[in-house]
Parts: sequence; structure tokens; C-alpha cells
Amino acid sequence: MKRSKKEIRGIPSEPGIYFLYDSRFNIIYIGKAKKLKVRLASYFHSHSDTYKTSLLKKTFHYYDFIVTANEYEALLLENVQIKKHKPKFNIMLKDDKSYPYLAYNKNLDYPYLYFTRVKKRRKNTIYFGPYTDSNGAKKFLNYLLAKYKLRWCKGKLDSKPCIYYSLSKCLAPCIKRNLKEAYNENFKKAIRELNYPKKELIKNLEKIMNDEASILKFENAAFYRDVLNFLTNKEMNYIVNQKGNFDVIDYVFKENLLLIGIFHFLEGALLGIYTQSFDHFNNESDQQIDFLERYYLDNHVPERIILSEKINGNKIRTIFKDLLHKKTKVKIATNKSKDIHYIKTAEKNLNCTLTNILKKKELINFNSLFPIYPNINIVDGFDISHLFGTHTIGGVVRFRDFIPEKEMYRHYILTSEIGNPDDYRSIYQTVLIHLKHLKKHDYPLPQMLLIDGGRGQIGMAKKAVDELGLDLPILSIAKGKNEKLYKIDKKKIILSKDNPLLKYIIKIRDEAHRHSIEWHRKKRDKSST
Repeated sequence: MKRSKKEIRGIPSEPGIYFLYDSRFNIIYIGKAKKLKVRLASYFHSHSDTYKTSLLKKTFHYYDFIVTANEYEALLLENVQIKKHKPKFNIMLKDDKSYPYLAYNKNLDYPYLYFTRVKKRRKNTIYFGPYTDSNGAKKFLNYLLAKYKLRWCKGKLDSKPCIYYSLSKCLAPCIKRNLKEAYNENFKKAIRELNYPKKELIKNLEKIMNDEASILKFENAAFYRDVLNFLTNKEMNYIVNQKGNFDVIDYVFKENLLLIGIFHFLEGALLGIYTQSFDHFNNESDQQIDFLERYYLDNHVPERIILSEKINGNKIRTIFKDLLHKKTKVKIATNKSKDIHYIKTAEKNLNCTLTNILKKKELINFNSLFPIYPNINIVDGFDISHLFGTHTIGGVVRFRDFIPEKEMYRHYILTSEIGNPDDYRSIYQTVLIHLKHLKKHDYPLPQMLLIDGGRGQIGMAKKAVDELGLDLPILSIAKGKNEKLYKIDKKKIILSKDNPLLKYIIKIRDEAHRHSIEWHRKKRDKSST
């Protein structure tokens, strides 16, 4: 949920990553933080910054964040997101350098473990990681190779043994081709230790380290110390560790507000979050499943879907499963221990978003202006733009729960007299065409219309709404020294400059204006090429 840089409340004191956006909602910077609240607070105050940081503070207008379980996950997730979005203020990680993995090809007669930085996963290859401690990963690899006397070489086997055979660190399958069974048994033991480092292993390494130090072999002791640090300090990562693509679906509910979240993962990496809120939700209703059915009819269906246990009702699972299996094969998992972390991550982020929405609802409430229209959450903003009296267009933007819903933005090309544009008539045309378009395609209607203009414009918008037999509240905002608001009763409303509701209205008006003139900018660019 994108937040204005002026909104600093509700940021959690937990690890995660954050996104900074410019005025057009383009991501310009992605960072990680041990404590999001502390890190983001630094962007709201003036300090003796570097030129880059100072410029970034002036450039960004909105921010967002994703909460993670620990700083390790934040580091890995930051890497994934920077490579996906390539923000202009991020100078690191855009060169496709990746975190390291340990890997092996499962189809070889004598498989070998190796260290790699993955750009593209290879067929028949099993990966472990990623790891943030590359030095520790290399030393743990060397420890396993020496302990189980596995191959240190890659590719085809040589015809003669290498130095590791002389040091008793390799079984030398290159010259002893009858060792396949023994070699592969050792290899399986090494993989088990790589997968599940046991307490006995750690105790054994501690003893070896202390023994080496007691006989003054400090270099060897340091090696085992680094392996121990790698095993004991490594936080288990769940954000980037699974194959394929999958979605995690969860919801939170508070004060009659339902927030459903769909979290998209690719190869275990969290790539994006889609949320949808519903007011006056009844727990017995089918609103959840209706939303999920509609969503997956129009969007990509992943290989696997992980459902929160809260949406584990037989009716929901049956309908959902039938729907998806008609479209494509998909596995639906519920309440499996290996997926618990993903559900917790989803719930934590949804709770942060819901808390922020509820706080905004307290501050930004249209009830003071329209008492008989409670819970106005979907607002469509209208603006008219023309080019020296020609090419008149009506621009429409939509804000849902204070967030721009860009998939609902529209441009409508209008007919007008050349050299004599009529803003009143244009507003009438735009509102009429837009509402007809929404009804035709069964899109949700707005709960309020916001018109850029004064008494004349709001009157024409009302005429269009009445022609369609709709009952919608309409508000207009006229620019001036003091922003003036008008309702249908033609009473002028003046709110203080610091009023959160006025700031929100201005935000919608400005976005509608930006969206409208963007069409003409693109038109000019095309004509000049």
C-alpha cells in the first residue's frame, strides 16, 4: 500500500525492505532495514546527507514496505526486487550478481558438490541456499568434501588422482571405478548434513576446534570456527528456497473490514503482493471465494497455491479447486508445516496494511461531507485536458482505500468544437461514457465522483449520473488561493490546509490532472517521431 511521504505513522519496528516512489509512482529506490521504522524515519528529516541521499529525499513522494521474518530474508528479498525493478537510485545488485548456492547434478554416477552463483537454474541440478555468508559456505563445502572424501574436481573424471587423494581427502573414483556404491553412500550422508545440520555435528566441530587450538594449530582451529559460525548463525531462509511458482493466500479481518492478500512467489522469491479490501464483510458470506474466482479467471494461475487455514472451509476449497482445475493443473496446499512461514509472512504484512487503512479511515472520512453515504472507499477523479482547443480528452483515475488503482485509469477521446472547448460539456460526456463503460463490463462503480472544477462542472456531472439512474455523491474542487469544494446543493465548503481529507482530495485531483496531460504528452511525442 503506497503511502505519502507525509504519512509516517504505522511503520513497524521490524526487519524488511522498503520501496521509494516518485510522483508518478515509479520505483526509484529499494532498500533493506533491520528496523523499518528507524530506517524510513531517516528519509523524513534533514541531515548532513550525501548528494545522492539528498537528491533521493527531494525526488521521492511515496513509499511502501514488505515485512520479513529477519534481516537475512530482507537482504535476499532486496536482491530479488532490485533485479526485477532496476531502480535508478540503486547502484548495487543491478549487475545480476547473485547470492551463492551449493549444488550438485543428481544424474551423475559420481556426483560432486560445488559452489555457484546462480543466474539460471540448470536441469537435473539440486540447489541449497542461497547463503549470505559466501566464505562460510565455501568452508562448509570443503569440510564436507574432506570428511566424506568426495570429489573436489568438476566435470568428467580424470584418469589419474589429484593431490586430494594423496592428502586422504578423496576416495579417488577416477582410478577406483568399483567405488560407486560406497561413494554414493558417503555422498548421501554429506547431503543429509547439508540439509539438516545436527546438534551432534556442531558439538563435534566445537571439540575439533578446541583440540586444534590446544595443540597450537590455530589456522585449522580458525577454519572450524568459521564453519561453526556458518552453521549456528545462519538464519533459515524461506523467502528464496522453493522451486517453481506459487501463490500464498491469506486474509485479515477487523472492524467489519476484510483485507485479502495474494502473495506471488517465483522460485521462492516474493515478487509482488495484490490486496483487495471489502467493507461490511460478513464471515458467513462467500465474498472471499467470489473474489478469488474472479481474480484467477483473469490472472496467471501458479503451479501451487498455499491457503491459510482460515480459508480452509470445505465449500471454499472445493469450489476453488474445481475452478482452477478446469483451467490448469494446480496443487492446493493447506496448513502444511513447510508452508507455515509463508502464511506468517503474509499475515504480518496484511495486518500492517489493514492497520494503516483503519488509521486513515479515522482521519480521512467523507461522512462529514456526505452523512447519508457511509464508507466511501472507491473514488473516481475526473479531469479535462485539451491541446490549444483541439484533441479534448477526459481523464479518469481511481483511488481505492487511498491507493491509486491504475488498472482502472481511463482516457476518453471527446468530440468538441475546434478552438472552442467546452469544459462543462466535456465533463458531462466523460462522466456519462465512463459510467456506461463500467456498467457494460461489470466493473465496480465508484462510491463517489470527484470533479476538477466548480459549480458548473459539478452540475453537468450530476446530469450524467441522473440520466443513468444512479445515486452517487459528487464533489468538485476548484483551484484558487484556498481550495474550494462544492457539493450538488452548491454550498461552498472550505477545509483547513492541514485537514487530512482535503489533502487526500487534492492528491486525487492532482493525479487526475497528471493522467490527463500525459495523453497529450504521448501524442506530441508520437507526432514528433
